[in-house]
Amino acid sequence: MIIDAHTHLPIVKNGWTFEQSKIKFLSDMRKNKVDYAIIIPDNLHGSKIGDVDISLKLIEGEKKLFLLGTMDIRIEGKEWIDKLDFLFKKGKIKGIKIFPGHDPIYPTDKRLIPIYKLCIKHNYPIVIHTGWNSNHPEVARYNNPKNIIKIAKKYPSLKIIIAHYFWPKVEYCYKITRGFKNIYLDT
Repeated sequence: MIIDAHTHLPIVKNGWTFEQSKIKFLSDMRKNKVDYAIIIPDNLHGSKIGDVDISLKLIEGEKKLFLLGTMDIRIEGKEWIDKLDFLFKKGKIKGIKIFPGHDPIYPTDKRLIPIYKLCIKHNYPIVIHTGWNSNHPEVARYNNPKNIIKIAKKYPSLKIIIAHYFWPKVEYCYKITRGFKNIYLDT
């Protein structure tokens, strides 16, 4: 069985709809013999790769697709956290991804505490974006694993997935996170 645990819907371009992008994505899955995929929506509403609401509609009834929730803590508050809690309860999402580096936030930002507690409550992982963004090494200061291990220590029952393994500094990431039973890596 092959599971693509980190994917985004294709960018909507050339007049394509999200539905057409989904059809292409499912076709690519079949062609590459991928059995299941976890879709990561963008935390920006109206994004060309689909936000949570768009992605929820697209995966409805698709037995091979699963979804992570997300949010932009700079603009969304308790109402959105309540929505993510509801989506967990209904089985619509299987974890939450945050985007330090894309967003100018650190994993230690106190506004993320309710998200961490929500993941613990539902026993699903938090996925934390790490590494460079489009050859911009300066953004990695927001998602340095040294901050992620602070969260791992504070919340030992929180399953943390370090997305992109802090690329290109994967050796550094491994060195400081090895030994943490609640940290997993995504390459």
